[in-house]
Amino acid sequence: MASTAERRRDERNLNPTAPEVVAMNMWGSRYCAQNGGSMDFWDSLSVYEQKFCEEIADKVRAARHR
Repeated sequence: MASTAERRRDERNLNPTAPEVVAMNMWGSRYCAQNGGSMDFWDSLSVYEQKFCEEIADKVRAARHR
């Protein structure tokens, strides 16, 4: 039976936010090579890489509302 921490990790990995989806697409080969989930990958990125993905996601959202 999965622990509470494992269930939270699984839930988090199964529900990536927009910046995490950007990251998985930007660095797909790195994402595949890390053998974890979407949020495990996100946590492995540098602060710069995370901010870059957040900016892209924000710009896509803004463009959709024009």
